[in-house]
Formats: sequence, structure tokens, C-alpha cells
Amino acid sequence: MKTRISFILNNDLIDIEINPATVLLDFIRNERLKGTKEGCKEGDCGACTVLSGELKNDTVSYRSVNSCLLPVGNISGKHIVTIEGLNQDGVLLNPLQKAFVDEGATQCGFCTPGFIISLTGYFLNLANR
Repeated sequence: MKTRISFILNNDLIDIEINPATVLLDFIRNERLKGTKEGCKEGDCGACTVLSGELKNDTVSYRSVNSCLLPVGNISGKHIVTIEGLNQDGVLLNPLQKAFVDEGATQCGFCTPGFIISLTGYFLNLANR
């Protein structure tokens, strides 16, 4: 069974018919956005973390979510931000990504996008308080 779902993925409006039980991670990776990783597929490791934004009191509020557990049926009308969506056109690294590199905080790099996404969500929500 397919359902029509509309949401914003980074800067693109997505309007698709899809099985609402499809997990967001699978959809993202099928869209060729490979920065969001599949690690444990159980919601523990954070490699698949994305931001989910929704309008609350005239402000978009973001929260970090595990895309490996989130059905696309739950994201209708929301703004989903992946690691690819954090940078402006022509900008290689944003200040947070640059700080991770400069301080050697990348480890092997597999889960680094999840760390950066979570920290970005923290700063976005801090600015809205």
C-alpha cells in the first residue's frame, strides 16, 4: 500500500507515493545522499541521525532523529536535514564541520555526520530559546 507524502529534504520539496512504513534512512540513501550512514539499524549508534524540523509557535523547531527507525509516514509536512543539507552552495565545510576537522574529532568518520547533525540541532534550538 502506497501513500502520498510531501516533505522538504534539505532544500528540495519531495512529493511521492511510497509505502509509509519505509524507513527514512532507506529513502535518503536511495536518493543518493550517502552522508547519512546505516550502522546498527537499531537506533543505538547515531550514524543515521538527521534533523526533523516542524513549525511550532511561528518557529521551526528541530530535533535529532534516528532515520533508521523513522517511517516516512511520520515525516509528512516536515523539514528533514541531512549532512549534505548543512552547507551553502560553494562552501566546503561549515564552521562546525571545520572545528571537527581542526580538533581531530572525526575518528574514523563513519559516525561523524551524526555527531555534526546532532550538534547542529542543539545550536539551532538554543538560538530559538
